[in-house]
Amino acid sequence: MQMMKSLLTSLVLIFSSFLYSQNYYVKQLGIEQGLSNNSVVNITQDKDGFLWFATEEGLNKFDGNRFINYYKHTNHISGNELNSIYADPTEPIIWIATQRAGMNAYNYEKDELTVFTHDDSNPNSLITNDVTHISPASDGNLWLSTYHRGIEYFNKNTGEFTHYNTTTLPNLPSNNVWTVVEDGNGKIYIGHVEHGMSIVSLKTKRVKNFKYNPDNKNGIPGNHVHCIYKDSTDNIWIGTERGTALFDTQTEQFFSINQIANIPSTSTVFDIRQMDNKKIWMATELNGIFIVDIKQQLFLPQNQFNLEHLTVGSNNYSLSNPTARCLFQDSFKNIWIGTYGGGINFIGHTPPFFKSHSYSPIKDYKNSLSNRVVLSLCTDKDNKLKYVHQTSWGMTTRIIGALIMVHGDDSGLVLPPRIAPTQVTVIPIAAHKEGVMDKAYALKEELAKNFRTTIDDSDKGPGFKFAEAEMRGIPVRIEVGPKDIEAGQAVIVRRDTREKITVSFEELSAKVGEILETMQKEMLERARAHRDAHTYTATNYEEFKDILANKPGFVKAMWCGDRACEDKVKEELSATSRCMPFEQEELSDVCVCCGKPAKHMVYWGKAY
Repeated sequence: MQMMKSLLTSLVLIFSSFLYSQNYYVKQLGIEQGLSNNSVVNITQDKDGFLWFATEEGLNKFDGNRFINYYKHTNHISGNELNSIYADPTEPIIWIATQRAGMNAYNYEKDELTVFTHDDSNPNSLITNDVTHISPASDGNLWLSTYHRGIEYFNKNTGEFTHYNTTTLPNLPSNNVWTVVEDGNGKIYIGHVEHGMSIVSLKTKRVKNFKYNPDNKNGIPGNHVHCIYKDSTDNIWIGTERGTALFDTQTEQFFSINQIANIPSTSTVFDIRQMDNKKIWMATELNGIFIVDIKQQLFLPQNQFNLEHLTVGSNNYSLSNPTARCLFQDSFKNIWIGTYGGGINFIGHTPPFFKSHSYSPIKDYKNSLSNRVVLSLCTDKDNKLKYVHQTSWGMTTRIIGALIMVHGDDSGLVLPPRIAPTQVTVIPIAAHKEGVMDKAYALKEELAKNFRTTIDDSDKGPGFKFAEAEMRGIPVRIEVGPKDIEAGQAVIVRRDTREKITVSFEELSAKVGEILETMQKEMLERARAHRDAHTYTATNYEEFKDILANKPGFVKAMWCGDRACEDKVKEELSATSRCMPFEQEELSDVCVCCGKPAKHMVYWGKAY
C-alpha cells in the first residue's frame, strides 16, 4: 500500500510539470520494405532473437534485413487476419490467435503448423475459433481470450482447453473479452469488450467486476478494457476507451492517468508496456504514445519529471500513424511500435550518429526550430553553431534544387556517387524462381563490403523497381535473374547514361567500383562544361543588359560595392548578385552599372 501511495504521489508530481518531448529517433518500416500489411496488431521475439509481427493480413518474421511473409495459402497459418502472437520461451513455437480460424502453433525450426479449432464432439477443444489474445500462465501454459465465449486455459502437454465463461463462472458479467492477464498470485484479470474489468480467483472461482460509473472518481475510467499490464513492481495498469488507469490491488480503486495529466479522455488505449528504462509506454488511438517515467520504486526529484508524447509529424522523431496498436522491446533494448496503417516504427537503443533539430508547432517547444526550412548554418565569434535563416546559400533545399537542375532528367534524380545515400541497388529478376533471391542477397552482402548497397526484394515488378531506382537517383543498379545465374554473370546499369554492362560475378565488385569513379568524374566534367558554356562576361551596362535578356546563364561583371547599383540591376533587369568568388578577375576598372571605380567581380543571374 505504501508503495502504491508513493507511486501515485509521484505521478501527480510528474504530471504537474507536464510537457511534450520527442527525443526518440524513429525509423519506419512497412510494405515497401516487405511487410505483408501496414496494420500491425502484435509483436513478439522468439528464443533465437528473431522478431515476429502479426498483421491484419499475414504473419511476418524479421531477420534484421528482410521480412519473411507467412500466409494461409502457404500452410503456415490457418487464417490471414491475426489478433495476437506469443513466442514460447522454451520451445521453438509461435502461438498465434486468429480471427475465426482458431489458434495456431507454428514450429519455426521444423516448419510445422498445428491448428487448434472448435470441435462440437470434443468438450475439451477450443470453445470458439475467434481468439482475441494470448498470454502466458504462471505454470508455463497459456491463457486465451475470445470475443464471444469467455476465457480459455490451454494445457500445452495435453492439448486440452479449460473454459472460464458465464457457464462455469456464473458471476462473470460477459463472455466478450479483449484480454486476460494472470498476476502470478492466483488471480486472472479479464478485460471485457463492454463490461469493464473482472478479477477471478483461480482457487475459489470468485468473480469481482468493475464497471464505469461517471459519479465514481476512483472507479474504472471505461467499460471497454483493451489491455491489462502488470509492471515490474506488480502495479496493474488498465487501458480503456477512456484512457489509462492504475489499479490499487489493496483498496481496489482506480486512479485515472488522464485526469491527473489532463490528457483528453476520448482516446482508446490499445497497449501498455514497461520498457527497460522503467518507463511506461501507452499506445493510443489517434493520439500516438504517452510515456510515463517511473524509474525504480522511488522516483527522481520533482523537477526532473515529465510526460512524454510521441505522435505524428514531419520529422524523424515522429510516428508514421497517430494510432499505435502494440508495443514491444526486444532483447537488444530496441523498441518496436505497431501502428494501424503506418506499418512498424522502430526506435533503436543506440542513438543516431547525427543529432537532429526539427520544427515544432508547439510554442516554446524545447530545442525546436522556428521554421521547417533551414537555408544555411554558420558559427559565431565564440565558435558556437548557429542556425541562420536569413541567407540563401545553405545545404538544404537549394542544393537539392541544384542537383535536380544540373544532373536530373525526366526520370528523376541523378546523384553523384560520392554523395548518394545508396550507391548500388540489387534487383532480382523473376524472384519467385529457385535460387534467385539467395544469389541476390549474396551479391548484396558482397557489394556492401565496399559500397552503400541495398536490395529491392519487394513483390513489385522489375519495371517498377527499375523506374523507382532511377527516380531515386541510385548511381548503379545490378540486375540478376535465372539466366544470369546460369551464365555466372550480372548486368550493371549506369543511372547517368543508362549504359548496360554484363560482368561476371567474380569481377562484379571491381567493375562497380570502376564505374562509380568514372561516373563521379564524368558527371563533374559535364557539369563544369555546361556551366562554363553558359557563363558570359560584360564590361558595360548595355552589354550586361543584352546578355541577361538573350542568353540564359551567369554573367560576370564588375561592381562598385554600392547597394544602390545592385538594387538598380534588380529593378531594371530582374537580375541579382549570386556569388562573389574568392578568386577575383579584373574584367574592367569600372562598375558595370554606374561607371564608378570597381571593387569586386560578381556573378549575376536571373531566376526566371
